[in-house]
Amino acid sequence: MILENRSKKVKWVLVKTPTKSNLEYLNERFGIDKNDLSLVLPPFQRPRILKKEKYIVMILHFPYYNRTTKEIKTSEVDFFIGKDFLITVTDGKLPPLLNLFDDIEDPDYKNKHNLKDNMGNLLYEILHSLLIYLGPMLNHIAQDLDQIEDKIKSQTIVKKEYITDILTIKTNIINFRKTIQSHKNVIKKLIIAGSNLFNPNKLRPYFNELIEYTVEIWSTLENYTYTINALHDTYESMVTFKINQIMKVLTLFSVIVFPLTLLAAIFGMNTVNMPLVDSEYGFWVIIGIMLAGSAVMWGYFKYKKWI
Repeated sequence: MILENRSKKVKWVLVKTPTKSNLEYLNERFGIDKNDLSLVLPPFQRPRILKKEKYIVMILHFPYYNRTTKEIKTSEVDFFIGKDFLITVTDGKLPPLLNLFDDIEDPDYKNKHNLKDNMGNLLYEILHSLLIYLGPMLNHIAQDLDQIEDKIKSQTIVKKEYITDILTIKTNIINFRKTIQSHKNVIKKLIIAGSNLFNPNKLRPYFNELIEYTVEIWSTLENYTYTINALHDTYESMVTFKINQIMKVLTLFSVIVFPLTLLAAIFGMNTVNMPLVDSEYGFWVIIGIMLAGSAVMWGYFKYKKWI
């Protein structure tokens, strides 16, 4: 699907889930090279800037939250930036991009955001909307971290769901970091590469604001990484401690019953002249010896404060 706004000076074309016919249209209408258009098709391309003779190709990745799997996934946005057109190709999984395309048709919105059919302002507004969209996801990860931390602190029972939650959060943070790690460098290169498409001096403060925001997001994700790693280590320590406690109980139990097993094995041998075998109270004597041995072992462990 191809959507075009009604602006006269700068035409914004939004392509959702591109097809071969869409790409042929972009090639014929805007003169985009077919090799460059092939970059929008799967698989994902790495984020970068490609400066061509008549336009710029910019590839960026943005995370989005999959509510079904509770995982953070990656969506690629491809920009083709010309003097009088801006083409964005998306898979339709980034709501702010679609919402902005609808809002920008409103003249009041344009005046409020000082767009005025300017390529640089429009490009800034798109990137700004996509980056602001990341804020709620960061807050969601922070809430998940607080919840799992409270669970670990309040529960003494080791549960499988805790490690599942920890690994899910850790995976989301890793995917988030992988997605935005190139934003700062790509935006810096955009300022230089787009000098002939918009006024870089006038818009530099705005694009620097985007760079600072990406740095802030990266710093926040680093803090989240340290936190989830610490929680993971804490939970592993709890699991290890619990296993050690279980092994300790089993070991003490096996040692305490060792005299019973030993005497039962000895008196179970069918040999001649076995003591106490022919005695009237031999069975009870043997039982008494067994219990006494176990009691001695129990008392010794209590004295050593092992139990």
